[in-house]
Amino acid sequence: MPDIAIIVPCRLESTRFPRKLLHKIKGKPLLLWVAERIRAQAPEIPLWFAVDHAELRDCVTGSGFQAIMTNPAHQSGTDRIAEANRTVQAAHIINVQADEPLVSAAQIKALAGLLAGGAAMATLATPFKRIVDL
Repeated sequence: MPDIAIIVPCRLESTRFPRKLLHKIKGKPLLLWVAERIRAQAPEIPLWFAVDHAELRDCVTGSGFQAIMTNPAHQSGTDRIAEANRTVQAAHIINVQADEPLVSAAQIKALAGLLAGGAAMATLATPFKRIVDL
């Protein structure tokens, strides 16, 4: 049982951009850009993909990543992560969105540090400094 794991919730059919995670960017599905980025930025943290469709599973496992099939009826990524973590059994989860190919090591390590330091939950945020930023 890992203390901290990254679980990426993945849904094939999004409302605004169906099959977005399989959309190719420079010849590679968006989901693989995200997977490779996470592996490069945080190779020390176990990485799992909680997927709702065999096409997503095949996309990540075909490139050497771990996937867990989850119920396609889940209403949120949080539900998908909770189901996947019944298999992973990590004490703490870092949720990286499947359409976030620019996630950085600093962001992941900041969250891991907060969780390791006793925080029950942590999220990244940027404070608004000017009213026009709202």
